[in-house]
Amino acid sequence: AEDGVWNSDVLSRKVEPLVEQRLLPYMRLELGCPSLIVSQVLLRRYKPEQRRAHKVHFDHNALGTAIFDLTPQAGSGLFIGTG
Repeated sequence: AEDGVWNSDVLSRKVEPLVEQRLLPYMRLELGCPSLIVSQVLLRRYKPEQRRAHKVHFDHNALGTAIFDLTPQAGSGLFIGTG
């Protein structure tokens, strides 16, 4: 998603239900904001010889940031930060 609008490509169609039906309702509840919308979704893929982690952070221009692993590793999971 970019600027709150989902793309029509195959990957976006796979990710959209996970974000809209599972992550977004949870974040609305967690952040106390029933009108919260998704502004942007970013997927990263790391090759084995590249870095294998992304530090937990929040985006300064967002009410909340969610980071989760598509391939969970030890110590990974869903992390939500507030801006």
